[in-house]
Amino acid sequence: MKYARKCTKTGKGMNEGWIDEDTDEYFKYKADAVIHIKEIMSEEFPMGWENIDDKSDDDILDIGYNHYGVYYTEWDDSDAEYEEIEGEMYRIFGYGTNY
Repeated sequence: MKYARKCTKTGKGMNEGWIDEDTDEYFKYKADAVIHIKEIMSEEFPMGWENIDDKSDDDILDIGYNHYGVYYTEWDDSDAEYEEIEGEMYRIFGYGTNY
C-alpha cells in the first residue's frame, strides 16, 4: 500500500489527516492533532490558556487552524511518498532515504 505521508506520532501511513505547517509534523488521528495543538498552546501561554479544559476537540482544532497553521487535508495517489512493505514504512525511491 502507498501513502502520501507518514504520521509523526504513530509512524503509520496516511492519505488524509492533519498537518502542522510550521513543524512539518503529520497526524493521522484527530486525538493526536488535538494533543499537539494543546501542547503548542501550553508552550505559547505557560500560565495556561483560558478555559482550555472547557473547549471541545473541534474548538481546539479551530484554534489550531486559525492561530497555529494546523489543518486537515487529503492527498491523492500522485502524492505518494511512502510504501508499506511487510508492515514497515519505506520512503519511495526518488523522495529520499528509506526509513
